Amino acid sequence: MEQFISFLRERRYRVTIPRKTLFALFEESESSLSIKDILRTAPQLDRISVYRTLDLFTHLGIVQKIPRGWKHVYELAGEFRHHHHHFTCTSCGDVLSIQSTAVEEVIATLELQHRLRVMAHTFELHGTCDQCS
Repeated sequence: MEQFISFLRERRYRVTIPRKTLFALFEESESSLSIKDILRTAPQLDRISVYRTLDLFTHLGIVQKIPRGWKHVYELAGEFRHHHHHFTCTSCGDVLSIQSTAVEEVIATLELQHRLRVMAHTFELHGTCDQCS
């Protein structure tokens, strides 16, 4: 939490109760969270505060917004969570986190080949999991 508070203060943002509450919720979560998950888990937060805080967190790189069908889920990102990718089962909807050095190596190779400087990336896989296959 101290890292988060310092992060906000360095960027001249106030440390509010909704911001601390939402950050703690993400820190405690093992998986990504939908708006519905957030509102159910933290009923003391009103919907507008959740949306505004998520917008700010996304803008600052504290969380990343991940498309799931017609909706989105959110999870910690940047310096608050180790970078990883996702596999979503199109049958049951289960989401698996994937850490792959091979993907990172391909991106590094593309940077060299094309003289790019990649600032961020997402790599999402969709298909059927072992249970559904």
